[in-house]
Amino acid sequence: MNDETTNRSDDGFDQRLNGWCIRQPTWHFHQKLYERYGIVMVHGEFTEMMNDIRLGRAELIERQPGRRAIHAVLLTRCWKRVFVATKKDRVVTALPPTPRLRRKWRRNYGR
Repeated sequence: MNDETTNRSDDGFDQRLNGWCIRQPTWHFHQKLYERYGIVMVHGEFTEMMNDIRLGRAELIERQPGRRAIHAVLLTRCWKRVFVATKKDRVVTALPPTPRLRRKWRRNYGR
């Protein structure tokens, strides 16, 4: 039996995820995104986020040595801003929304 409000079956499986797979190199990111923000990305959302980072639409919070950076990305489906660590245009992890990152975002983008 499927609960229409949550899309979860009796065993807790979210039916929207049926047939989807997460590639192994990005598994850590998705795991931390759920753990730290409670977000499960829908089909195409990860690609949209990566395009935002690569094309400069994501807000750059901090550059670090070795082509590493921290970006603030707005996920438009849920209107949540998440902090993402990247290295050479690849996602490393979803960072927790610490007061330091929030301050840097407010100082740089002031919204």
